[in-house]
Amino acid sequence: MKVKFNKIIMSMLMVVLAMGLTTIQNAQTKKSKEKSEQTGEQDIPASYLDVFHAKEKAFSLRVSNRKDIYRLKIIVANFGDSETKPKFDKILKDYKEGVKVLYKNKFVQASKLLEENRKNIRELYAIFSRQYHNKAAELLNECADLLVETELSESIEPGSANRSKDKLIRKIRNRLSVAYAQLNLGSEFENLKNYPEAVAHFRVAKYHGIQILKELAETEEDKRKIEKKYAVDLADAENMVAKKSSKSS
Repeated sequence: MKVKFNKIIMSMLMVVLAMGLTTIQNAQTKKSKEKSEQTGEQDIPASYLDVFHAKEKAFSLRVSNRKDIYRLKIIVANFGDSETKPKFDKILKDYKEGVKVLYKNKFVQASKLLEENRKNIRELYAIFSRQYHNKAAELLNECADLLVETELSESIEPGSANRSKDKLIRKIRNRLSVAYAQLNLGSEFENLKNYPEAVAHFRVAKYHGIQILKELAETEEDKRKIEKKYAVDLADAENMVAKKSSKSS
């Protein structure tokens, strides 16, 4: 009888203990849910350390993404097409959403949104980097051909009067060397997947190439034609949006 009574007592204690554990678990779940709502995470609760790091990262991405978006806005305005313009519009929309979430103190969620935004920015920059690279290489190749032709013209025709372009040729040779150095730097940054820096160097290379074409132009009318042809590239080199008349010409 005593043994039976002891079993009953043990059973009751087990029930009470189980109920206590359930209450503790429910309280912890509720606390975790409240914390996750503050951080923007509904399924996986974040620790205070996670929130701290996410906050720092989110605010840093807010600044860096905004700078690149501003640069991309100019590039898209000058050279955007049916592929790149919708991509930029999405980037801008996602950035605004990420910052809005950040200002609601949902730091973990904001960090993830802005990190994804950063990835899309890099992908769009990669597209433009290839375009700038190809255009700069093509332009400098044309400049090199013209320089060789000009040098041959000066050296073949006898007479001191025909050496009047010597100073100009030396100047152009130096400028072309600088332009190719910029092209090579852009290629290096492109290989490192630092596309914003690559685009910056390709821009400078294109600018020098256009100036070489102008310097080698025979007449003022030829110079004006070159300026008109490359009006968008020249405005872009100054980090400006080209006028509509320039882009349509």
